[in-house]
Amino acid sequence: MKKYLYALLLISLFTNCEEGETTPSQISGKISQEFTLKPNQTIQLTGSANKEKVTYENVLTVQLIEAKDGRCPANMQCIMFGSVKVILKVSQGKSYSDTVHLCLGDCTLRGVPVYKDAAAEFKVGANQYVAILRGVESKNKVSFPNEVQRVSLVVESK
Repeated sequence: MKKYLYALLLISLFTNCEEGETTPSQISGKISQEFTLKPNQTIQLTGSANKEKVTYENVLTVQLIEAKDGRCPANMQCIMFGSVKVILKVSQGKSYSDTVHLCLGDCTLRGVPVYKDAAAEFKVGANQYVAILRGVESKNKVSFPNEVQRVSLVVESK
């Protein structure tokens, strides 16, 4: 009888275990195609508008450094809509890097623009790009800020 009890206990333990969702820290994508990043995730973008040969030096690396969602949760009444602020680190090769600030919603502090709009131009090395914030998925909580799950972006060559 004890054997059956132990067997049932083991089966119960194994069936109640959930597989955790694993997220690779680095993914691949293409310039001008929409992609999704989770906080601290990095994407390596290849290709360009002029179809030049892709080398290690012209692979664009984009990392989501920070994402803050201060929008009003669906179950609350707020005076203001709020905003989403995203900070990206962009680099190309080992010698060129920049920080890009994007924002959706109210992006001012006392009337002075603090962040760029949903699109921001940037230059990395000799190449010019524009980053476009397409959307943000957050886990709405009762209090601010909302926990950002992922952001959707597009980076295009200029």
